[in-house]
Amino acid sequence: MRRIFTLILSLAAVAGSLFAELPEILTTRVRQAGPGLIQKRLEAPSVPWIIHALEIDLTNPYVHAVNADGGALRKPSETTRTKEEENFSLLAAVNGDFFYANGNAVNTNVTDGEIVRLEHYSSTPRAYWPALSINDKNKLSISCNLFQGSAVFSDTALNIAAINEYPEAGALSLFNSHGGIFQLEGSMSAIRLLPLNEWVVNGPVYCMMDSLAIDTAVLSATPGRAYLTAGRGLGNALRRHYQKGRLVKLELGMLQFEDLSDSTVSFDLLPQLQRIRHIIGGYPTIVREGSNYALEGFANENGTNRFALDRHPRTAVGFNRDTTRMYLLVVDGRQSSSIGINLPDLADILIRLGAWRAMNFDGGGSSVLLTADGIANSPSDGKERAVRNSCAIYSSAPQGKLAILQIERDSLLMYKQQSLPFGISGWDAHYHYREIPDSASIDFYCDPELGSVSVRDGQLYFASTGKAGKGYLYATMADTVRPDSMYVHVLGFDPLILTPASLISDTRQAVDFIVHGVSEEGDTLLLPNTILRYSLADTSIGIIDNAGRFLGKKKGMTQLTAAYGDVSTVAELKVFVREGEFVLDPVKSLDGWNLIDESREGLSARIALATRKGSDRAMRIDYSSLKGGRIELEKNILLPGIPEMLMLEFRGDGQEYRISAILEDANGIKRELFSSSDPGQNEYRNIYLDISRLQAAFPLKLKKLCFYVPDIQAQGTVYWDNLKVAYPSETRIDHRPYEEGALPAFRFEPVYPEYTVPLLRMDLEMPERGQLSLEIFNMRGERIGLLLDKELDPGYYRISWQSPGLPCGIYLYRLKFGEYNYRGKIPLF
Repeated sequence: MRRIFTLILSLAAVAGSLFAELPEILTTRVRQAGPGLIQKRLEAPSVPWIIHALEIDLTNPYVHAVNADGGALRKPSETTRTKEEENFSLLAAVNGDFFYANGNAVNTNVTDGEIVRLEHYSSTPRAYWPALSINDKNKLSISCNLFQGSAVFSDTALNIAAINEYPEAGALSLFNSHGGIFQLEGSMSAIRLLPLNEWVVNGPVYCMMDSLAIDTAVLSATPGRAYLTAGRGLGNALRRHYQKGRLVKLELGMLQFEDLSDSTVSFDLLPQLQRIRHIIGGYPTIVREGSNYALEGFANENGTNRFALDRHPRTAVGFNRDTTRMYLLVVDGRQSSSIGINLPDLADILIRLGAWRAMNFDGGGSSVLLTADGIANSPSDGKERAVRNSCAIYSSAPQGKLAILQIERDSLLMYKQQSLPFGISGWDAHYHYREIPDSASIDFYCDPELGSVSVRDGQLYFASTGKAGKGYLYATMADTVRPDSMYVHVLGFDPLILTPASLISDTRQAVDFIVHGVSEEGDTLLLPNTILRYSLADTSIGIIDNAGRFLGKKKGMTQLTAAYGDVSTVAELKVFVREGEFVLDPVKSLDGWNLIDESREGLSARIALATRKGSDRAMRIDYSSLKGGRIELEKNILLPGIPEMLMLEFRGDGQEYRISAILEDANGIKRELFSSSDPGQNEYRNIYLDISRLQAAFPLKLKKLCFYVPDIQAQGTVYWDNLKVAYPSETRIDHRPYEEGALPAFRFEPVYPEYTVPLLRMDLEMPERGQLSLEIFNMRGERIGLLLDKELDPGYYRISWQSPGLPCGIYLYRLKFGEYNYRGKIPLF
């Protein structure tokens, strides 16, 4: 049994003042994928991110970290096969350095001790890029590099200025098998070298002189061999040192440093790693001494664009303080399941994994994680991209038969009645991947009160019961195969808190319920709707879906129950359906109204009851102002149900006024609504304040009516009357779900009038969400009403129109929805 890993990584590091804490990151897969190699899959659903992490134990004698250089642009799955032919088995690989269109790596490139390419730096200003170095003892370094080489003969040392490039006049160059074919020119000469020990950087390589080439000879070094080549002016000197069979010592050094500014290079800040066998370039350094260095490294290495802060697929490498652990990280990007990551967040994740120093690899569409059983991540191109080199991990352990089972999650933290996938894989005694010949031969055991295992479409799932608890799932096979276990924790929450606990709704707009649960530790957590069961006591009043969204069907009251396993909670629901208009205050008296002058110097007002016409009354406001302000009329008035509009009749005196209402919702939140029109006329005019755009908990209360006086020295008198609310003209009357593949067409029923009141009704069926408008015209073609102009959800609706004051006769309607355009007549009795 392996030790239990915590399912939730608390990655809460702060990446400087510009960046918030990392989101919650879940571990959804953990397995040992080779000798000393742990593979993890991490997910941050709130972003979203999918992160693939490898932790490599570099002290394991079977582990070998290398630069798998393809010699050209090749897929990592092709490049890494070379080592496998040398009795090494591939454990994992990620894409390496940036590369040019001609296939060359951008930065220092060393493979098996042979230098392929020297360091990269930009010249304006001069700034070096970092690289990962790996020596023959699996020790690591991430640093900038500066090449210094020499060829030491018995009595003379000559500087080597270039690798796999033609030497300048008076200088030496070393050509190896990665340099391709080259031809001597003029007085150049070259000595073919046979190494007597393995090629290394920062360590001596002793070679025996084999042959001499001069003039225009065409040369090509075979693998493991090299040519020491002299440029013009040095050919004769090199020839004087030649003697077949004579020894020459090559010192091929990389001075390692941190490029801490664009003008300073200091070689005493880093230990000089000896006997380097592999170097892979990258950019920039993102972790330094255990701290987030992403933005500083990017700037010091001459970053000039949004590369550091934009979210992309990324690949990175790091190691711990004593270089006994290596970390490889691939973050998927440019996909709905994982959008990519910026460099500061990438650095924070590496730090939490244990990185003391880390560097970014090429990334982008090249980001790939290759393991023994295939590509483990989701490349943004949908497939591997050809790259110059890869950072690969190989095993030299002996191969064997299936000997170990691994459940590829160490633990499951889950809800009641939830089903989560998990994997199981087979390995030999040294953790080389082995196919399980028959998954049916695996036996699973778990306490049946905790859950059970099932298979769907070849995927294993663990399904919990309706009870909370903790325990283990065991997987066993033949006696010769080591079993494994997974810790399972089914969370308990009691009590549940349903919000809102009571609700007033209508048949038009859906209301979302949320449920919080109190955990075993006393914490209150928001529960996902996917683990809850919702039900209504009276399904004729409304419908509730699996996402906790309620929609009323008709007027009435019912109870909503939300259940988590065997624990439940209840909310009271009232569906309110009202049509037309409702008078809140006809202003027959001043009772309950309180005048509040805005605390602004120079504004005074008084109110009085005025005669409007006959027995009708209105409220009169007389004011005097030096520089404007706000007059407030305070009164608590409940707005029944869910109105769409607050209205009043207003008469101005020629000045420009603004009118607003301050409303308070069921949660005590206050909002101010402003009128959409200028009530500056010398006659009564309807003023509308749109309630429908409020995201509020109903019912609402009117707290104040406000009148804004112009910002000038003025005095005047205004009147207002008949405070009303208007309810939506459309009412959803049915919510029958459409069968898949049987979407009905748009349908509009003929208009029918109510003979007892001036009210018209019409029914329509919406097959899909869309914009609908309905207008009324008189017989002269003049528009006298706009009943509807909004987006409606699918369903069946009844539209109502009150028409007080209109003479009896025939009217016209026009309805538009998508490609549908209806016209017809309305008889008004």
